[in-house]
Amino acid sequence: MGKRIAYTLVSSADQQTDQQLDDMTFDKVFEDKIGSTSLDRPEFNKMLHYIEPNRGDHIYVYEISILGSSMIDLHQKIDVIRKKRAFLTFIKEQITFDPDYQSTEAPNVSFGMMSIFDKFEKSLIKKQQEKSYAQTNNYRKD
Repeated sequence: MGKRIAYTLVSSADQQTDQQLDDMTFDKVFEDKIGSTSLDRPEFNKMLHYIEPNRGDHIYVYEISILGSSMIDLHQKIDVIRKKRAFLTFIKEQITFDPDYQSTEAPNVSFGMMSIFDKFEKSLIKKQQEKSYAQTNNYRKD
């Protein structure tokens, strides 16, 4: 019987991950407290060692952006999890990757599209933040 495993990430030690778990119960929770763009994720690596190949483990991650910092990083991490024959679910996006490569075209397409929209949304937010910052600095100069 596979284990129910959660992976959470927060960007600072004082943030909480409770909202990411959505009142679900897990056999094991791995929690990294670092920036989302950091490639060094010690708890994620511990989780990979905890997964037993062919046991039927199921990994739960709140949203796509928690798992990786780029499309390449995300695909690599998903590939490692699938090669261990574990399931992977993104709770917010409601996408589940089955370890069976033959039956996963729909999640792959959904994942690709969600990743593109996520990146687009982040770029819009960044532009808005830059605009707001520029307006604040111009206001202070007046």
